[in-house]
Order: sequence, then structure tokens, then C-alpha cells
Amino acid sequence: RHAQLEAEVLVPVDVEVTTREDKWALRALNLHAGLAQLRAQGMTRELPVFGWILDERGGGSCNDSFAVGIIDELWLTPAPDGGGGGSVRIVDHKTRVQATLPTAAQTRTTHMQLMAYKKLYDGVVTMGLDPLRRQGGAAEPGERFKTEPEAARRVEVP
Repeated sequence: RHAQLEAEVLVPVDVEVTTREDKWALRALNLHAGLAQLRAQGMTRELPVFGWILDERGGGSCNDSFAVGIIDELWLTPAPDGGGGGSVRIVDHKTRVQATLPTAAQTRTTHMQLMAYKKLYDGVVTMGLDPLRRQGGAAEPGERFKTEPEAARRVEVP
């Protein structure tokens, strides 16, 4: 169902991915294209997001988590005065086998997922990809992107 919804607003293009770097480059490219579509058309589907969900206590904690996800659909609502700003609405499409409403536990899980997606979206929009660099990503052009757990879990000790 997700591929069908995506095909309604995007033209799929096959891209050969052979390395982890290719996979991350494709994610970044799809993110860029999706944000451009959101700005131009007011909506996009299947937007990849990624970044750090940081321990709110700060200081580089081992509780920081790197997260990757795909937001099903986003809608941009312009500010009422026509100026800058406005709001973004995140929509999640759940496929159900049974024609019943989800349980309270399933609803809570979806709510947590959407809150994480909103945090990742806000981080990418406000800080770009800088959180990756600050938290152990590639520092120099040509350097391999560090995705090993030790790079992602580095803790600075004063």
C-alpha cells in the first residue's frame, strides 16, 4: 500500500546501491527531494528522516540513540497571514488485517513513533545534517561514513 500511495505523487526511479555510503547518499537525496516537494506542492510521501534522539540531560550520554525512519505523509499548512511559518502535519498510514480499531497499546506505540518522527524531522529541517557530523559521522570528504556502534555510542568524558 505504501508504494501505491508514493506512486500517486512521485515518479519512481531505480538506483543501484552497492555500498553503505550509496544507501546513505540515496537517503539524503530522497530527503532533499521530499522536502523540496513539500515546499513546492504542500505535501510529500515516504520522506526518509534520520538523526540523533538525544538524552535531554545533554552532555553526550550513552542513552543518545541514532534513529532512521520513513514518514508516510507530510502536509504543509501555510501561516494564516500568508507570511513565513505555518505548520507541518505528519500522517501515518497503518495497514490492518482486521477491520477493527487498534488497541490502546497499538495507539500508544504509533503515537511514540510519530513523536520520534517529528523530532527527527525538526532536527533535519533546523540543523541540516550537522547532528551526524557532531555525533561521529564522516568529517572529511572521501572519509568513510562511520556507522559502527562504537562511533555511534562514543561518550565524551571531561
